[in-house]
Amino acid sequence: MSTPQHGKRQWVKEKVKKVFHPSPSSSRLVPSTTSTKRAVEIAWLGIVQVLKRSEKFLDGTPFKTPVAVINTLIDIGNVRLPPTNV
Repeated sequence: MSTPQHGKRQWVKEKVKKVFHPSPSSSRLVPSTTSTKRAVEIAWLGIVQVLKRSEKFLDGTPFKTPVAVINTLIDIGNVRLPPTNV
């Protein structure tokens, strides 16, 4: 007899199998490269948004300068230089 909980567990197991694949060298599960990369990208975007939004709330505190420096470094890292035709 299948309960709603059992159906939900089966659905979760299928989703986990899509994200994780068996490692050829061991029997444990390891995250796939694409899912790990995507998770890191999402985490980085979250960090950037928190830093950008928090800078304006930190006026008058000693934390404003370090956050502003980090935001400036992020902006410099995001600059795309046009290709040069040499």
